[in-house]
This record gives sequence, structure tokens and C-alpha cells, in this order.
Amino acid sequence: MSIDDMKPGYALDALVAEKVLGWRLEYHTFGSDLPGGPFRAYGYDSSGRHLCGDFPHFSTDIAAAWQVVEKFAADNWEVSVGWSIADNAWLCGIGLDGHGWDMELADTALHAICLAALKAMEATSG
Repeated sequence: MSIDDMKPGYALDALVAEKVLGWRLEYHTFGSDLPGGPFRAYGYDSSGRHLCGDFPHFSTDIAAAWQVVEKFAADNWEVSVGWSIADNAWLCGIGLDGHGWDMELADTALHAICLAALKAMEATSG
């Protein structure tokens, strides 16, 4: 599945935790009655601290999504989040030294932030 096809939810949140924030995730099988299904990711954040429980819901919780924005800002990236009247959608662009800046459109600002963050990391890693 491509980044463009990802919807808000557990899979997108896990990818943001791993690819954007540098968390090392471990996948374990649990009961299927848990949010996110029978497979849950636990692990360690970028400082090595063990995550007890689940990682933040970056694509559905504004406080968690803002951690992503702050991560890029702390690393001197430019971040733009806003509403596009022409597209009737939220947009986000993240760039650094000419890399990134694909403006991602989504139904929510949180979803747009997650998509743009993943695209920015993809653009600079390769």
C-alpha cells in the first residue's frame, strides 16, 4: 500500500512512529478485541525509553500529531498546515533545503500532517 492510500488509524500511526520519529517497534499478537486488531506494536522511542502500552494516535489525536510537527520544527524543517478553499481539504507541506514540499491533502489536518511527514522522510532518505 502506498502512503497516498493510507487512511487514519493504527497502521498509519505505526508507520509515523517508526519512519518519522525513529521508534523501534516490536509486533506482538494479542486478542483481536483490542483496538488495531490482533497485532499490536510496542517498542522503544528514539531515546531508547520502553513504551508501556501503545504509541500515540498521530492520525486522530491533535496532541499526538503536533508531536510530529514539533519534531520537524526542532530539526529546522519548514512546516505549513492550512485549509485549502480550492480543494475543500486540509493541507500540509514539510520541507528542508529543497526536499519534501509535496503538499498533502486530507479530510483532517492530522491526516495531512502524517502523510506529509512520511513523504518528507521518503524524499530525504533516498
